[in-house]
Amino acid sequence: MMIALPNMDGSFTCTLFFKWKEKYPLIPSKQKEEVMAFFKQEFPDAVPLMPTLIEDWMTNPTSSLVTVKCKPWVWDEKIALIGDAAHAIVPFYGQGMNCGFEDCVVLNELMDKHGDLNGACLKEYETLRKPDGDAIAD
Repeated sequence: MMIALPNMDGSFTCTLFFKWKEKYPLIPSKQKEEVMAFFKQEFPDAVPLMPTLIEDWMTNPTSSLVTVKCKPWVWDEKIALIGDAAHAIVPFYGQGMNCGFEDCVVLNELMDKHGDLNGACLKEYETLRKPDGDAIAD
């Protein structure tokens, strides 16, 4: 998947997401011909819109996306992980953000139920939310 995000000056910044090791073992290549062949095959309509494609490819870094699953979420009955700290996932469709908002709603309801933010409240929060956090990551 390639996405283009608009910049204030009217240009776009493109980001490419793919499993390069499995389907495209030559990527991330520094061979100009391989890079151009890849884009012409996979994104032929975008190539004319990217006049600095090769230069950009050669000078911009590559990185990987990460999924976080952890336990415990609660430490010393005083500190709890919430949102991305507990369950970070790839940034598509707003799922991680929505899951983080749901953490807030559940924690707020549990604070009302338990009277404050105590050990029992935090433990129940972890018990309720951990399975959902893992499910969205999966």
